[in-house]
Amino acid sequence: GTITAVAAGTSDERVLYAGTDDGRLWTSKDLGGTWTRMSDPDLPATWVTRVAVDSRDAAVAYASFSGFRNGADTAHLVRTKDGGVTWDNISVGLPSAPVNDVVLIGDDLVVATDVGVFLSRNAGASWLQLGANLPLAPVLDVRYHAPTGTLTAATFGRSVWRIDYPEG
Repeated sequence: GTITAVAAGTSDERVLYAGTDDGRLWTSKDLGGTWTRMSDPDLPATWVTRVAVDSRDAAVAYASFSGFRNGADTAHLVRTKDGGVTWDNISVGLPSAPVNDVVLIGDDLVVATDVGVFLSRNAGASWLQLGANLPLAPVLDVRYHAPTGTLTAATFGRSVWRIDYPEG
């Protein structure tokens, strides 16, 4: 497979996570010297679109997946709390659509999907849709600018949108 996502742990800079276009996740604890393939049977076998690592704990990471290339519309978002040994599905409550990006904002989780942007303040237990005026187009990237509290979303063919980010 081709590497499609890479993320580094900021709390432990030796920790790296990588995802590939064939749905595999990998981790390295020695800055890429050696790699271990994640083997949890609950990981979807679709394109890894993004990996995000918690800035306070490199053992906590999130991975998003897209089945678009396989004709699947299921939302796939998973979380590990043990450095990738096990992964939990936290996509329940998201619409049936590929997940293209995942961003951590403190304890908040923001995801970009083919049908909009969603926020969870409880580790994926429930989701709130953001961007009331956002066109119904795939959102491929989401970025948060902390100094200004600005959330932006890049859509497929519809430009970059500023989204009101609910503080709190």
